[in-house]
This record gives sequence, structure tokens and C-alpha cells, in this order.
Amino acid sequence: MFLDTEEVHKSKAMRAAVIHIGYFGVLADDEAAGLDNFLLVANALARKGVEFRFSIVGSGPGLSRLKGKVADHDMQKHFDYSGFVPMPDAFALLKEFDFGLVTWGDLPKNHLHTAMKVMDYMCCAVPVCSLPLKEQLNSTQRIGIHADTFEEIADRMVELHNQPDEYEALRRRSLDHFNTVLSWPLQEKGLLTAYSDLTAA
Repeated sequence: MFLDTEEVHKSKAMRAAVIHIGYFGVLADDEAAGLDNFLLVANALARKGVEFRFSIVGSGPGLSRLKGKVADHDMQKHFDYSGFVPMPDAFALLKEFDFGLVTWGDLPKNHLHTAMKVMDYMCCAVPVCSLPLKEQLNSTQRIGIHADTFEEIADRMVELHNQPDEYEALRRRSLDHFNTVLSWPLQEKGLLTAYSDLTAA
């Protein structure tokens, strides 16, 4: 489905004071999922003295551990948990994010497959924030925030939050990339062509 840029923009206004960071998807409970990285971003933002909140839309075996880590760091006031929300209802929540976080750490297997949440964020005009993992860079074509550490990601979030014109341009680039490259009708066409070539060989 192609999303209209103006419709997406009308559905969300940039918050003047609070940086709204979202996470959408399964919360796994292994090293690759990078649950600790939520707290790296949160602590970096807290040290800067900026207002922020995390919206966690999803569930999974790591949810209780994440809640425990948030409590250990006394960050409960900054985190909201929606639990599992089915599509298309989840899109209404995603459109409210200022930034969409991919918490995966720099592990070999995390370079080899794409986080589906990248597409979900971009189709809602939400800038993707992740480490420079190979497949995430391929999917986003480096549109978004891709930094070597989660502390650097937090720094860049603050910079963009304070530069609304640059932030708005990034949102538009994110949505345009989804509509012109990542959307399912375009992917379907490429896959059908590939299958046709294979069966004709």
C-alpha cells in the first residue's frame, strides 16, 4: 500500500519538548535483540537533560526482562508499554513516533537479515535509528540515523529534534524511500520477475 505523504504528516505533529522514541515488534530475550541498548539511549538522553519517552509496541519473552532493566535504572516514567497491537491498528501508534529504534547489537547474525520494523517505520515516515548493520543499511539506503554506538544515536536524535526543518526532510525521505523502493507492490514485481527467470532457465 502506498501511503500519502501529506496524510502521514497531518497525522503527527513534531513534539516541541519531548523526544518520542518508538519500538515496534517482538521483544526477544537473547543477546542479538539488544535489550540493554534501550537503556543506553535512555541514559544518554537523561544525561543531556532532555525530555523523552519510549513507546514499546509489542511483546515477547524479553518484555519482562526489559521492564526489570528499566526499573533498575529508575526509568519507569520514560517508558510506556502497549503490548501486542495487531495491524493495521499498530500503524496509528507508529505514526506518533518521532524516531523508530532498532536495538540489535553489532553481532554477525544481525548483519545478515533485515528487521521488518525498518519497513514499518519508514512507511509511517518515521526515521529509522540503528547501528550500521549491513542489511539495515541496504534496506534504508542510509536514510535515518545510523551510528556506531547507541550513545551517538541519542546525540543525533537530539540534534534533529532541535533542527525541525532537517528532521522534517528526513521524514519525507523515509516515506519516499518506502513508496518508491520498499513497498510490497514493488517488491512483488521484482520477485515475480526473478521466479519467472528461474523457471524459464
